[in-house]
Amino acid sequence: MLTRLETLIICVLFIAGLLLTGGSSHARSADTELGPGDVLYISLPGEETLNRTFKIDRLGRIELPEVGEVEVSGRPLGEIEVGLRRSLSTVFRDMDQFEVTLKERRKLITVLGYVNEPGMVDLPGDASVQEAITAAGGLVPGAQLDRLQLRRGSDRQVFDFKKYLCLTSAFVGQIEVYL
Repeated sequence: MLTRLETLIICVLFIAGLLLTGGSSHARSADTELGPGDVLYISLPGEETLNRTFKIDRLGRIELPEVGEVEVSGRPLGEIEVGLRRSLSTVFRDMDQFEVTLKERRKLITVLGYVNEPGMVDLPGDASVQEAITAAGGLVPGAQLDRLQLRRGSDRQVFDFKKYLCLTSAFVGQIEVYL
């Protein structure tokens, strides 16, 4: 049985993807690596089964008609397009107008610990820790907000969410923007 502190330490697992990568929901340059949750739009005029969006699953793959699963995660958009063109050219003849675009940046993360609905959540690429916790049903009583742990691979970071909330609420209504 985990102690409260241990459970809290794993409260937000993999949210570091939100903070450490600084994701954005806007399409980025062709050299930006794509990952689970990102949404691609594939276009091949005349082929109804391909002119649609494809979401990269949690294992980094998309499922293409006639070809099956294709690994795309961790590669830039330009490289993905070349690989998909190669795979699809075994089935389709005219690939001259084939195009792959990044429709939306998303993050698939796992939220564990003192939340109401622990598990995987799907968030916009620029989502915050607050949005991740909300997507997991919110915090349950006993969660120690000053010791959330963010993990991505072997990287680990302790995050004082309570301090963040206090600082944010202290500045509400006091923000000025100068252009």
